[in-house]
Amino acid sequence: MPGATIIDLAQPNFSPVAPNVSNIHRNALMLGLAIGLGFIVFIRILNPYIYDKETIESLTTVPIIGVIRKFPEEIDEFSSQILAISKPKSIFAESVRAVRTNLNFLASDKKSKVICITSEVAGEGKSFVAVNLASTLSLIDKKVIIIAADLRRSKLHKTFHVPNDMGLSNYLSNQCTVDDVINHSNQSGLDFIVSGPVPPNPSELLHTARLKELIATLSDRYDIIMVDTAPIGLVSDAIPLIKISDINLFVIRSGKSKFYAATIPQRIAQEYKLDNTVIVLNAFAQDLLHSRYYTTKYTGENYGSTYYYYSDYTGYESSGYYVDNIEDKWWQVWKWFKK
Repeated sequence: MPGATIIDLAQPNFSPVAPNVSNIHRNALMLGLAIGLGFIVFIRILNPYIYDKETIESLTTVPIIGVIRKFPEEIDEFSSQILAISKPKSIFAESVRAVRTNLNFLASDKKSKVICITSEVAGEGKSFVAVNLASTLSLIDKKVIIIAADLRRSKLHKTFHVPNDMGLSNYLSNQCTVDDVINHSNQSGLDFIVSGPVPPNPSELLHTARLKELIATLSDRYDIIMVDTAPIGLVSDAIPLIKISDINLFVIRSGKSKFYAATIPQRIAQEYKLDNTVIVLNAFAQDLLHSRYYTTKYTGENYGSTYYYYSDYTGYESSGYYVDNIEDKWWQVWKWFKK
């Protein structure tokens, strides 16, 4: 129009109106964090497995006598290499020795201790724990014998590379004497009895008076009688041995045992009125995704007043004390040239 006046000249907008890049970046960052945290919470809520000692302590009042670290290398199925002996400077061997120390405080009034080792299901490492514990006990001038009392699926004969044609099942069925079934290992002070041929009635054999006679006879000869039993969550074979043992050691495996496994020792202790049941956490490895983040209380409030010292050795791998665990880091290039 003829009378129009220009007040401000039009200016071009050099920044785009849409899309808003800063808002998109901010929303994407927040959404990514929310999805990541939600995924972690989702995994932890749905996780049915035990990973650390704090989880066990929240589920039961039975005390934990120790934490055995996971061996960093691959282990053969039958544990033919006794790692507590062959790798004495590893964190694994040190954690086994810590359990051994606490075991010595239990049933201290007994001249000869009967230690029964069991778990909920197969694959939790009870035989592995039994062999390594027995081996370390023999190193401190203890005369030790391991009994393969799992008459269904024992692996002890494969650990020591001996035949399984004469063992516990033969003795319990009156086919031989005690001396016929005792085997001597290469480790000084360590003997063992294999399970023998699989009988048609394993549970009934373990309920006979012949088993008590065997334990009484071995108590006169050995300081420690380590009994490797069948999983108590699957069969009832371990019940007669649990009743006559001085120490009942229940094995829980990190990342393998479910929450229900931690309640079994207390239920058994209450059912059979036992006060000698303890737990050992096997194959523990630090897991930031599943581990809890609060301090341990070391013992149950309603299950006796004994306190046990144990460590999971977290953060000590590079301390220099555990030679077998020292590894060169990728950034330590100069060490590769020295080799």
